[in-house]
Amino acid sequence: MSASPRPTTDGSEFNQTGRFVMTITDQTGAAKSALLRREFAVGLLGLLLACGGGNDNPVAPASTVTTGPRQLLSLEISGATTFQALVAQAKLAATARYSDGSSADISDQSIWETSDAAIVTVSDAGLLTSVSYGDAEVTARFQALTASAPVSVTNACSVALSEVPTFNRHGGPGTMQVQIAEGCEWVARASVDWITITGSYSGSGPGAVAFVVSSLNGVTSRAGRVTVVDQSVLIQQENSDGSEPAFRYFVTPESRNVPYIGSAFRSYTVTVNTSRPDTQWTATSNQPWLVVTAGASGVGEGVVTYRVPDPNPSSVDRTATITVAGLSGLNPPAMHTVRQDPVPQACSYQLSPANGWSVVANGGTRFVAVVATGAQGQTCTWSFSSSASWLSVELAPLAGIVSSGNKEVILTATANPGPAVRSASLVAPDDTEFEVRQDGASEAACSYAVFPTTASFGPAGGPGQLTVTTNPQDCSWYFEPSSAEDWVTASSHDGVGTTTFTYTVKPHNVPAGAPAPRQGTMYVKGDSLSSSIYVTITQDGLASTTTSR
Repeated sequence: MSASPRPTTDGSEFNQTGRFVMTITDQTGAAKSALLRREFAVGLLGLLLACGGGNDNPVAPASTVTTGPRQLLSLEISGATTFQALVAQAKLAATARYSDGSSADISDQSIWETSDAAIVTVSDAGLLTSVSYGDAEVTARFQALTASAPVSVTNACSVALSEVPTFNRHGGPGTMQVQIAEGCEWVARASVDWITITGSYSGSGPGAVAFVVSSLNGVTSRAGRVTVVDQSVLIQQENSDGSEPAFRYFVTPESRNVPYIGSAFRSYTVTVNTSRPDTQWTATSNQPWLVVTAGASGVGEGVVTYRVPDPNPSSVDRTATITVAGLSGLNPPAMHTVRQDPVPQACSYQLSPANGWSVVANGGTRFVAVVATGAQGQTCTWSFSSSASWLSVELAPLAGIVSSGNKEVILTATANPGPAVRSASLVAPDDTEFEVRQDGASEAACSYAVFPTTASFGPAGGPGQLTVTTNPQDCSWYFEPSSAEDWVTASSHDGVGTTTFTYTVKPHNVPAGAPAPRQGTMYVKGDSLSSSIYVTITQDGLASTTTSR
């Protein structure tokens, strides 16, 4: 069956198959012909939009049309964010993804921040350092986008202790179970002298602590603790049976901690109470380093004054007691226990970066991380100062330039107005020097080139060479393996001027049947470069082998 054309008012036709037929005849010359051509174009565009572009299966129009340069779509953070030890480090990477499907490592161009610098710090290059146990969040900001990642610092040797029952006035033996991972060492300590550890007070891995509670003398009840690592169990003793002694003595407090350094001028006091106001007593020390200076005897309520004049010479704590007892010695005494802290470890400090700072003539800002390490519970105080008027030092967050623990220091250099290079030596923790060098205003801007920027290797890998060219020759730069660092062996290093160095690509061994290629990046960055120069390394996988039978 044939389809007869259906005429339209403008001379075109629709046949019965829905196809559009256009016939143009010359009516009034060039002007009429131009008008028809314009009407034909408008009509054809409308038909294409209505009919899905002229196809038998029409498609919906795109919701957006993007023209011009590529757009930044998203920002991602990658890298290890879980630590099981303190002063551990991990490098994070920030990746930008664009509308044209490309991506780039912009770690050095991002602004890195941490929600809690007391738990983890982050450098301006994305280097994480664990400081204390807990959870925090690290954030990278690039242009108008922000990405964040949770960070967790946990103790791999966490400990759990079993509870123990309450003891009566007669005391007796007890046992406490220690649950801890294999290979984790621990030490048990009693907080009071009436709890004595009888078995081994230390161990490695799961174990038990055996102890004895002495009989209760002169008080209604008492409590002490046995501590293992950072956990402790409360041990209680009640005066639950038996007759009361004729005279009782009480001291408040029952124990005290004093600093390791000691002092010949600082005094401590203990309040003495008795069951009867006419009860006589004496107070004596069992160690020469614990000196009773006043109140060595009394009647009824009184005060004992003592000093700890000498420093503790040992790296472990030491204890002594002041005993308050009656003149006859027939009634149970009261005991005041003094614990003196051990000699603390010397604090050590690390700077990142540790090799100083080279800044361009226009000036700039640099973050320097300070990681302080000392004994558990020890405060490591440090200062960071500048004697140069053109170089200022601040803390992040701003809080002066004397601090303790782990912080980031902000260095700010003003523009150099003169033609000569100038330098300053900052006084850092441990009296180490941190050198800052600034270019002169007349020095030419540095230009950089890297050759080659791409390299391909077979499955066996092998050596490769990279040449960095600078103009002028005193321009500094540094090299980083980046994402290929696990299979491209090339140490990170700084350089000055034109240099050629060698790197090695390891063999690419993949399972048979999956000869997948791999790709990694290395980059070179100079002091005056706004972005890095990337080198792409591509390596083929080992071809699979098929056996026919």
